This record gives sequence, structure tokens and C-alpha cells, in this order.
Amino acid sequence: GATSITTVTIGGSIYALVVGYHGGGQILNIPDPYNITNASSISEGTQYPELLGATSITTATIGGSTYALVASRDDDGVQIINITDPYNPINASSITDGTRYPELDRPHSITTVTIEGSTYALVASFRDNGVQIINITDPYNPTNASSITDGTRYPTLYGATSITTATIGGSTYALVTAFDDDGVQIINIDDPYNPTNVSSITDGTRYPELDGAHSITTATI
Repeated sequence: GATSITTVTIGGSIYALVVGYHGGGQILNIPDPYNITNASSISEGTQYPELLGATSITTATIGGSTYALVASRDDDGVQIINITDPYNPINASSITDGTRYPELDRPHSITTVTIEGSTYALVASFRDNGVQIINITDPYNPTNASSITDGTRYPTLYGATSITTATIGGSTYALVTAFDDDGVQIINIDDPYNPTNVSSITDGTRYPELDGAHSITTATI
């Protein structure tokens, strides 16, 4: 079943990118929403080894090219795909949970952010109870920036399910929902290689509607 969707504009056309849990992705050309056409399909396999159990998709524009980033729960990893030509996507790189990237076990959510000219992917991982920050400035050679784990320093990351970012007063923050901790962890990521805890919010009298927190976004009003 389809699990996540996002949109992107490439060459003046709007495309919808959809991923499915069973290991695939569909790129749809939607400039006319009443007459949607298929641009291309992507399937788990030798060319794209990190798509099984795909749960979240986002995009980033880097160096004039457009990339899709997919977090895959069953493959415990991230697939980066060059979609500059949506009709002919190509694999850029694959990232897998392990020694190099220790916080990618059962990733549930992915987002991207640009900080001081560099682009980073932030992944919230349910089983690892944490966040993996990856430098994707070179999408063909991503590198680990830092790993964040539930514990004394970050007490509200157990069962991390969703992640987003916000820039406030010139600083960049990651906000993470934690299903099992029934709350939200706010992290300062101005230095993605040395993130710091800002605050934790937990279900209770003050915040009575955070039980089983599962998804998060931000808005400026």
C-alpha cells in the first residue's frame, strides 16, 4: 500500500512522488490534475536496494539537480535517487543502518534542511529510538554528520516516528515526535555535527493531546 507522498516542480512541471510499503515508487506528472500521466516507476532491487518497506519520501535540490530521498523501514536505510529527469530516474546512493549510520533501524520519517550552504537529511528511526543526521551535499557520497539517541540527554525519542525542521531567530531546530514517549523532542541543529537538546514536551496536564504522538509539522502565523 502507498505510504507517503510529496510534490516537486522540475522544468516547470509539477510531479507527485509516491512510495509504497512493498518496495516501489511512482512518479506522476500532474500539471493537469484532471489528466494525470505516469512519468516513471521505481522498484526495489539491484538498482535501488533500499526501498523495501518505504515509509517516507522527501526531495532536495542540490547543485541544480533534484533528488528524492526515501526512508525504508524494512531495509533499515535511505535511498537517494536523482530525479532531475523524472522520466529516467537514476540511483545516486544507498545508506544502510550499521556502524557508519547507527540510527537507521526502522526509519519512519525523513526530511531535509540546508544549513550554511550544506544539505542534510534528517531521519527519525522508530526502533533505534533516535535521529540520524546525514550530510548529503554530495548525494553520491553521503556522510554521517551525527547520531542522536533516546536517553538522559534526549529523553523524548523513544519510538521516534516523525521529524520536521524550523528556523527560529536565525537558528535551526529539529522537532521529533516519539510514539512511545508520548511527546516531542526539540533539538538545536545549527551545528549538525554537534546537535544539542533544547526541550522535551510530554503528554500530561499541560499538553493533554500527545499520547502516541505520530506526526509533526510547523507553521508560521
